[in-house]
Parts: sequence; C-alpha cells; structure tokens
Amino acid sequence: MRIKKGNPVEVWTQEAGSPVGAWRGGEVTWGNGHSYTIRWHDGDGEVSGRISRKSVRPRPPPAPVPRDLGAGDMVEAFDDDDCLWKCAEVQGANAANDRHLDVKIVGAAKVLTVPPQRLRVRQMLRDDDVWVALHKVRPAIAVSPMRAQ
Repeated sequence: MRIKKGNPVEVWTQEAGSPVGAWRGGEVTWGNGHSYTIRWHDGDGEVSGRISRKSVRPRPPPAPVPRDLGAGDMVEAFDDDDCLWKCAEVQGANAANDRHLDVKIVGAAKVLTVPPQRLRVRQMLRDDDVWVALHKVRPAIAVSPMRAQ
C-alpha cells in the first residue's frame, strides 16, 4: 500500500514504553517511499525525524473486538500513559467492573484495566494489502481478511 502525505499511520517503536515494542499513531508530513516524517498524534504534535518504511504501516481498519475473549487471548491495548498500542494478554474480566478487562502487557509486569474501546484485535497487513485479524492463540489462530483502504 502506498503511503502518502496526510495519511494516518502507525510506527513500530521499541524505544518507548514497552519492552517488546508498540505502535505509535501519527500522520505523514513527508515521505519518498523509502522513509517518512511523522507528526505524532500524542502530546503537542511533535514531528519525528526520518523513519524507515519498514517501521511504518497504514492505520489498521476498525475491527470488532470479539465477545469471546478469554484469559490467554492476545490483543492490543491502548496505554494512556504512553499513548501507545501495546501487545497484551487478556487476564480476564476485572473484579470491580465486569465490562472492563484486565490485560498484561507482554514482556512487562504492568497490568492494565481497560474498557473494550481501548482494546483492538491484533492485525497484520499482508503484501497484497489485505489486513488479517489475529485474535485467538488457542488451539489454532483464527484469521479474517479485511481489504486495506
């Protein structure tokens, strides 16, 4: 998928907030197909330095969070402290609020209590511009393709 100036994107970062990396949202301010500069959606709209295209992807399409999420399922959770989408493992329903889930950030001791709107299904963009949702880790991975827009 071609990424152009003004496109909303996410950048894979391993520098901030997550031991295994996380997705940070922003908008392309410049690009040549090999590298991009990004205006971050968090904070004061700071602009990045040049970022390799290997770390940049279009923002994934909205995908419904499955109702059958259970302990051990993998999701991405938005961490308000860092403004990053982090890979997390569902621990279960929160004892104090059954509409929220407790999720453990992968590679960290941090457990977040999040509402469903702060969760999303993990997705990857295939080479043919089709998004694939990955939401079950047991016993087989369930995939559902979605066309990139």
